[in-house]
Amino acid sequence: MDSNDVSVAATAYRDTFGHSVPIEVLRLFERRPGPLIMEIRQAIALGRAVPGWRALSRASDLSAVATWPPRV
Repeated sequence: MDSNDVSVAATAYRDTFGHSVPIEVLRLFERRPGPLIMEIRQAIALGRAVPGWRALSRASDLSAVATWPPRV
């Protein structure tokens, strides 16, 4: 999987739920993005945001847009 896959998935998540995938989460899965992409796809398919991501996303940076690779 390449970084574009994560970017597309993160954008779809943001568009679906109205908040970004938290930067901390993107960093955590930087080397192995597959499980993160699956988590995002599952959340979208079920129509349920990942618990805690909204608060974590807002706490990390209100103006951040989920990008890949994450900004340091």
